[in-house]
Amino acid sequence: GAGGRPVAAMEESASFLEKYAGAASIENSAEFHQRILSMTPDWEAYDATRNHAALLQLLEASAPALKKKVIIQGDVGVLKASMDALSIQEDKPAQWILTLLYDMLREDSSCYGVFEEALKKQVPIM
Repeated sequence: GAGGRPVAAMEESASFLEKYAGAASIENSAEFHQRILSMTPDWEAYDATRNHAALLQLLEASAPALKKKVIIQGDVGVLKASMDALSIQEDKPAQWILTLLYDMLREDSSCYGVFEEALKKQVPIM
């Protein structure tokens, strides 16, 4: 009934984080991390990223943080496309982008500046 709808909506909104956290607790988190990054999404296969697939293909999970930072700073469209990728209903593309960005920030805290610059340029950061 209508009373169950808010509960369903809350569950749906939390499902991504639960799946991500749940998978990490089930197996070794380093293996989970490696498995996410080993499967680079086919950005042309998704409506949300098809028009920006070439930009997203510039991002390499194995690249050092500095290279990722330079790529993102060189074209604000790369970060915008990354944010668009988070709207994909499948888990893997969003997990890949979030893991890539998380690793970049952990490796080099100066990469936070990329997000600050993007916000100044009115790029919507989710």
